[in-house]
Amino acid sequence: MEFEGVKLYRQAVASDPLRPVRWCDDGLLLLDQRKLPAEEVYLHFGRSLGVAQAITAMVVRGAPAIGLAAAYGAVLAANEVNVEDSGQWLSKFKRLLQPLANSRRTAVNLRWALGQMTAVAETFADHQQQGADQQSSAELAALLLRAADQLLEDDLRQGAQMAELGAGWISPGSRVMTHCNAGGLATGGVGTALGVINAAWKQGNIERVYASETRPWFQGARLTAWELQRQGVDTCLLVEGAVAALMREASID
Repeated sequence: MEFEGVKLYRQAVASDPLRPVRWCDDGLLLLDQRKLPAEEVYLHFGRSLGVAQAITAMVVRGAPAIGLAAAYGAVLAANEVNVEDSGQWLSKFKRLLQPLANSRRTAVNLRWALGQMTAVAETFADHQQQGADQQSSAELAALLLRAADQLLEDDLRQGAQMAELGAGWISPGSRVMTHCNAGGLATGGVGTALGVINAAWKQGNIERVYASETRPWFQGARLTAWELQRQGVDTCLLVEGAVAALMREASID
């Protein structure tokens, strides 16, 4: 494999509901989005550097999902420091986060999530300096894991709320066109715009979804179409040249 501390995850993975980013067996489990739609392959990461490499290589993509992956990468970084070295471990921990911070410079969620994890580590360091009971790297990792899990729970809750509210704005009999991927693959598992579409489909308000192929990475063709079909949504994949024709037809209607 081309990533530090990674292995194929060969155990059965519950794929319903979709969870592209999850903590499992003391490491980060990522659905390899580069392999979709042909294969559903999961990679298990045990090193923070490997997570950074995976983000850069687009194993995981979408700003919310990248932020979550980086947060769990920080948990792995905590296991790579020795907190008993009171004078050095925090600075080393922050250095280990730098490859994660640099892995996708345009991802706002990435920097925000790492900021959350750094704040947890700094609070831990303050307690240590104040003469609290001796703590271990495992205890720091446990604190960071709870923080990362909370970020994931918040993402799922917010996605579900957005889906519920947004679906109410889609009238029965609607046809919807999507571009790129704003579904579960781009988040913790529910999605943003595509989460709304899935909810509206389940309510019977959508007749068909048109997904543009989205060049040059084909997120629409590879990811959105895969997600929609997985949900049982009637989906038509459009080549980019057909989008304008569909929009003209919609304006005439």
